[in-house]
Amino acid sequence: MMYQLCHISLLIALLNLIFLRNVRNLLGSNPIIQEKIVGAYLSVLLFGDFFHISISFWASGDTRWDVEKWSFMLWAIVVTGLSLLVPRLSWFLGIGRYVHKRDGAARKESTPVES
Repeated sequence: MMYQLCHISLLIALLNLIFLRNVRNLLGSNPIIQEKIVGAYLSVLLFGDFFHISISFWASGDTRWDVEKWSFMLWAIVVTGLSLLVPRLSWFLGIGRYVHKRDGAARKESTPVES
């Protein structure tokens, strides 16, 4: 069972790397479409992260809040899930990326005026 989880995780990681690299390379000249495609892709993955962690907590029963009794598998699910969830959520919050509504206005104000 652990080997299957490792293989699936590795397969999804490889899919993420290839997909995001290709979107960046092929749609680099069109950032609006690039952002829409990446946003749709990351929203599905973010939903999966929330759902996977929630189901894992639900399935652990009475020991879900007793951290000392967590199995290695539950620790792996929580740590891996949170390590994937945080960057995806950060992308939606605009942390570490250009957001036109927020950053576009700041660039216009800081641009020197030509006379």
